[in-house]
Amino acid sequence: MDHRFEQAWVPFAAGLLLGVALGAAVALLTAPEPGKRVRGRLRKTARRLGEGAAKGWEGLAEGVRERWRGVGKGVEP
Repeated sequence: MDHRFEQAWVPFAAGLLLGVALGAAVALLTAPEPGKRVRGRLRKTARRLGEGAAKGWEGLAEGVRERWRGVGKGVEP
């Protein structure tokens, strides 16, 4: 795989997630609903996004750990 691609997907994915989160927040804030209901939906959305981000970081950390383990396998002492 191209090394440039491996480096480029992280900022792209972060920007995509940020755009989705901001778009969802704007949509909820401009929706014609009572404030209490909107705040509740924002809390639920923020919680889901936080959980999804945590899972994403866990997956990224595991990928880094796997690569780190593989770095020394081909090297003889």
